[in-house]
Amino acid sequence: MTIRTLFFTFLLLLTVACTEQAKTINIGILYNHQSNAGQSLLRASQMVEREIMEEQSNFFGPSRISLNLIKKDIGSTQESALVAFRELIKAERIDAIIGPTSSHQAIPIAKLADSLHLPMISPSSSHGNLTKGKKYVFRLAFTDEIQARALADFASINLNAKHIGVVYKASNSYSSEIASLFIERVKQIAGTKLNIFKYVSSEQNFQLALEKMKNEKVDLLFSPNFDQDVRRQMLVIEQLNWSVPILGSDSWHPENIRRRNPSLEAYYSHQWGEQVAADRAKSRAFSEAYSKIYDAPPTIVAALSYDALKLVVAVIKAVGNQPEAIRTEIANLEWFSGVSGDIRFRGDGTPIRPVYIFRIANEKIELHSEVVYE
Repeated sequence: MTIRTLFFTFLLLLTVACTEQAKTINIGILYNHQSNAGQSLLRASQMVEREIMEEQSNFFGPSRISLNLIKKDIGSTQESALVAFRELIKAERIDAIIGPTSSHQAIPIAKLADSLHLPMISPSSSHGNLTKGKKYVFRLAFTDEIQARALADFASINLNAKHIGVVYKASNSYSSEIASLFIERVKQIAGTKLNIFKYVSSEQNFQLALEKMKNEKVDLLFSPNFDQDVRRQMLVIEQLNWSVPILGSDSWHPENIRRRNPSLEAYYSHQWGEQVAADRAKSRAFSEAYSKIYDAPPTIVAALSYDALKLVVAVIKAVGNQPEAIRTEIANLEWFSGVSGDIRFRGDGTPIRPVYIFRIANEKIELHSEVVYE
């Protein structure tokens, strides 16, 4: 046997050995292709997949991993999501699940995943019931309760509001939940007065309610509603020539709000934003890379989804793919530095993470402050 033959035989054996030692991580990606959030989850997962393939191409031996993402479109209903989830776990061996993004689909799947001892992280579900009473289910977003607490404290302490008007759609579960939690928190703050207006989907006219709030000298308006309703309310405020600051929640699409009334002074809370990327190197690098690949800036769900998948991969690389080991490691994670901020867990499925408060003023959106509750 020649030296040349021995050399190539050695390379072949090394390749086989490395292949045998390769660790395959099987992650189910549950997304709704009809929604912007679902598309953001899909794009972020593809971005992580590409990064890991590039990283691993330079490694040999035990550290080498293979990431296998099984992407499943779950449709837009609870029923279609459950069908897709059952099909996925029946056909594939799954180490963990990322998704769904919306609470109304994530909550019923979480119940099943927990009963199967299958680790699951929803990037953006904020409803308390997602993780309540479950061991194997996690979220990366702050909860509605934490968000409402941060907004109430911000209104009272930072904005020094003494008379707060609350306008919310009672027929929408999200708006109703955030408003109720906000009101509950404000009532605990001495010297703060509330003026509350509830409406249902069929109501289009905010004129009388907002005019009454103006006459009663409300000094801050809280509107935890979605874009269409917020824009209608802003139009009335403009017609009333009322310069009241407006406070919103993570239901807002801030660019739409900014474009509607450039002279508006408004504040809102969110999980992440481009303004955060401007201040943090890792976040900025993610934003630039995402924009380069997809020719569009990353959404908040994209940032959360990217972090969720990177977190799960890191945990499985560290402790293996046994469900209990994964669950224990995530639940007791002391620190994870993600593009959406620093994250840690306290033994359950809800992270300790920043609530970012943004300000819209002078035709700009700026990061105003951030709040972390232990």
